[in-house]
Amino acid sequence: MRIRFHAGTIQGAFADSLKIYDGQDATGALLFEHLGTGTVDMAGREFFGTSGFLFMKIRTNGTTSCQDGGFGIDEWVWDVGCGDCMVPAGTAAVPKRIVPRRLLW
Repeated sequence: MRIRFHAGTIQGAFADSLKIYDGQDATGALLFEHLGTGTVDMAGREFFGTSGFLFMKIRTNGTTSCQDGGFGIDEWVWDVGCGDCMVPAGTAAVPKRIVPRRLLW
């Protein structure tokens, strides 16, 4: 599994935090940790897990948000997908004419 951030920031001055784990819960291997020490731009960051699951734990105090525009915090834009797998490709053909058949009993 892979999570890729295309945009977004995490406020740090007021103890907001984000942890990303490789697993179904917070017992998985820690892939990323932001403990509220400075604002972090997440754009361009990618994290890979091998368990088949990713788990995010977010803590915020609600001081500001990307919605209210306070402190220049940007909305998160991210996607999750295969880490090292290739997207399958292929072709299919449909016959131009399918001849109906009658089933006799």
